[in-house]
Amino acid sequence: MNRAWPEATLILAGHGSTINRDSSAPTRRLAEALAGSGRFAQVRTAFWKEEPSIAASLEKLQTPVVFIVPVFVGEGYFTKEILPAAFGITDDISVRGDTLFHYTRPVGCHPSMTRLVLDRARAAAPGVEGDDTALIIVGHGTEKNKNSRRAVDLQVAAISAMGIYGEVLPAFMEQEPSVTGWHEMTDKPRVVAAPLFISNGLHGYDDIPGMMGIATDLSELGSVFARNPHRVKGRQLWYAPAIGTGPELAEIVLDMVAESSSLSSAPALAA
Repeated sequence: MNRAWPEATLILAGHGSTINRDSSAPTRRLAEALAGSGRFAQVRTAFWKEEPSIAASLEKLQTPVVFIVPVFVGEGYFTKEILPAAFGITDDISVRGDTLFHYTRPVGCHPSMTRLVLDRARAAAPGVEGDDTALIIVGHGTEKNKNSRRAVDLQVAAISAMGIYGEVLPAFMEQEPSVTGWHEMTDKPRVVAAPLFISNGLHGYDDIPGMMGIATDLSELGSVFARNPHRVKGRQLWYAPAIGTGPELAEIVLDMVAESSSLSSAPALAA
């Protein structure tokens, strides 16, 4: 399969943050890697909460085809409602003027996500598996969209079926079950927490550790991972980094673009 689209623009759409620049770092690194590959005429980034904005990413487009790939962990409020409205698209394939837009599934829908979650958990807690260990997969969650927790639930089901850990449980920042009650969800003496987030950012470095009772120091980003295991609530607690911190996302983006471009020959461009 030819995995190059030399007459297309790729836009990587992320959330971003006005508080922590590291939130967008994985998306920016991803854009640099894909731009350097020469597979697209142009690669741009667009963020909801920082620059370049979504509106800016659409300025002076010079290609007849644009692929928009949400760099999010799953389909939910942002990918189903916020981003399509901001980009002015109404379907997975839309035409605006002389430009054909492909809106792909989020990178978190890729089947390799299960492997990435396990890779991060095992790297943070090597050899920490078995019946006396619980894996808690932490997501953001929101009551605004019923699908917001689906990505976490899918990974919980997939990893539970593998029998690697004694328990695999979901927990969320903004819906139940809340990550603040992680110690009440399981009686296992060893717990591995794996955030299902693209970047560490403020949530990964500070919010989630704080909700779990892990002491953090934002002046030493990354120390929360280096100090594993933590002793919290009478348990040994290992805390893993986000899934988007490795190089794997580039191939995932290409898979999403290939999937979208093969869905149909797409409607003819407006005259």
